[in-house]
Amino acid sequence: MIVTGGSSGIGLAVARLFAARSAAVTLIARRASALEQAADTLAALPGEVGTVAADVRDDAAVAAAISDAEAARGSTTDLVTSAGSVRPGRFLELSPDECRRQMDVNLHGTVAAVRAVYPGMVARGTGRICMIASAAGLLGIAGYTAYAPSKFAVRGFAEALRMEARGAGVRVSVCYPPDTDTPQLAEETPLKPPETKAITGAAKVWRAEDVARLIVRGMDHGHARILPGLEVAALARFGPLLQPLLDWQFDRVVARARRQ
Repeated sequence: MIVTGGSSGIGLAVARLFAARSAAVTLIARRASALEQAADTLAALPGEVGTVAADVRDDAAVAAAISDAEAARGSTTDLVTSAGSVRPGRFLELSPDECRRQMDVNLHGTVAAVRAVYPGMVARGTGRICMIASAAGLLGIAGYTAYAPSKFAVRGFAEALRMEARGAGVRVSVCYPPDTDTPQLAEETPLKPPETKAITGAAKVWRAEDVARLIVRGMDHGHARILPGLEVAALARFGPLLQPLLDWQFDRVVARARRQ
């Protein structure tokens, strides 16, 4: 199996669970040094673990990385796309390049990885793909004017591909994690505008290991949507009905945060 963004956070936690099952796992991320450290943490597990450094924004590099992984460890049976990027900020404070970068990593990086494994899965008539979106892919939040659209797009891609893949024997899932204790969250939190902190600050922060367990369980059971926690589940299932109430609540929170 292959995990993009596998050097830390949710991706590494998923890889650990698969390696514990004796699966052959390849971690893909940008930095070779981080990949080596991640692989070292999995070395005691029964699964074979390899690494390939690649930037998911580079379609050719992703295709080459996955080709190398398959040459070394066999055809891809499972793909988890966990590579992601977030830099919160008000829209007027985010450069066009930053907005484009988040879309490139979160959406186009996901598409590139899927494109590299999907034809083989279809040809074999089997395979599993789980894309990591975000709770911000279910509801736009102030301060995520670049991040939320990229995760909404992942959601749309996953839902559309699921319909196409079903008849080919390939199961497609999408997970919507809330804030999760990862290096990315640690980098993101100081950059959140006050209104973003006010909206997200009261929510439970999940452990990466707990999200990973739900992802693996959801893939095992063929769940199209993997929804960590009651709040995310309610938002995914009743979002249109809840939208007026949420708009009213968050508008008040934003206004209060700006006054303070």
